[in-house]
Parts: sequence; C-alpha cells; structure tokens
Amino acid sequence: MILDPNALFNHAFSLHQAGNLNDAIPLYQHLHVQFPDNAEILALLGTAWLQLDDLSEGIRALEHSLKISPAQPVALSNIGNAFHKLKRFDESIIFCDRAIALNPDFSAAYNNRADSLILLKQFDAALESCDRAIVLNPDFAEAYCTRGVVLCELRHFDEALLCFERAIALKPSSFDAHNNKAAVLSELKRFDEALMSYECAISLKPDIFQTYNNKGAVLSELKRFGEALLWRHLTKG
Repeated sequence: MILDPNALFNHAFSLHQAGNLNDAIPLYQHLHVQFPDNAEILALLGTAWLQLDDLSEGIRALEHSLKISPAQPVALSNIGNAFHKLKRFDESIIFCDRAIALNPDFSAAYNNRADSLILLKQFDAALESCDRAIVLNPDFAEAYCTRGVVLCELRHFDEALLCFERAIALKPSSFDAHNNKAAVLSELKRFDEALMSYECAISLKPDIFQTYNNKGAVLSELKRFGEALLWRHLTKG
C-alpha cells in the first residue's frame, strides 16, 4: 500500500483514468477516511461508482461532496445523469439546470438535460438544449445524436438522418448513432442502407439483441426471409 496521501491519490486517479474502477474505489475510500472533508475525493469516488452503475452509492457520494463544496457543475450534471438512468426525469433536469447555472457553457449538461426532456415528451425544449450544446461544442457527437432522436420523435426523419451522420463522422464508434441511423433509414424505406447501418451497430455492440431483431425486420422487408428468421431467432440469445 502506498502511504503518502499525494502519491496514493495520484495512483487512484491513474487507475480511474485507465478504467480500473474496482481498484481505484478502495483507494478513494481509504483517502476519504483520512480526509473526510475533501470534496474532490468524494466527487471522484461518486463518479467511479456511477461508472460501475452503482447509482445509489454514486449519488450519495456526489451529494456529500456538494454539501462540502456546492459549486461543482460536473458533479451536479453527473447526478442529473444518474437520475435519468433511474427514470427520475424531473429531478435529472433540476440537477442539470443547477449545473448550467454554475457554468452556462457546459455542453454536456445541456445534452443530459435534453435526454430527460425527450422522455418527458418536451420535444421543443429538448431541441433547444441540443442546439445549445452544439453551439457550445460543435464537435459534440452525442449532442448530434440526441438532436437526431428529438427530430425522430417529431418525425423529421431527413433532418434526423443528417444528425446521425454527423455524429458518426465525429465519433465512428458510436453504437447509438449507427443504430439510430439504421432506424431512420428503415422509416425512409431505404432498407439496403438500413441493413448496413445495423451491421455496423452490431459490430460495435454484439450483445444488444434488440438490434438483431431490428436487422431481421429489415431483412424481411428485403424479402430475405430465411436470414430474417435467423436474426430474429438470435434475439433469444
């Protein structure tokens, strides 16, 4: 065990950045015992918990951090994102708004806010949040993807397609962008292109079985019924 607190913190943070969350968390916890009023340690601990999808522990640590140091827009936005995952959308928006009040140029908070507004069916407000995120960060792939989702809900499929294509250009590894692009192309009856997009999505996340079913539906539209049956059968995997 590294005993020097600064060295221990640096080691924990390096593990965190490398994605070794299960190794970083005990070190953050050890540091928290030593320095219970250190907001940064608590914020990092909470963020690590959220990244492991332990939302209750993440929220608890981040809220504790905010009691010590309230002016943390990233912590507020992260809590907002956690509440979104818990389907507590109104609370999610409140925390995103608090983050934006502290940092009006925080593009991620606008995008997180838009995600919850979509599920509350407040599409015009969601579109405004996406647009603001993109103005602040024109290379923000996730914001283009979220904007595309809003436009799909509004049935503006051609505009939505442009958003997903822009997201893919900025972040070719985005499963959501490829998957949503495929869905839009299906709506537009462009089934050959939809098939290619679903194949890209599956190559990125082969464990999302609903995508297999969607690919099967496209193959049915192309009258490739044997292949369609196979892909829909894989949905049961």
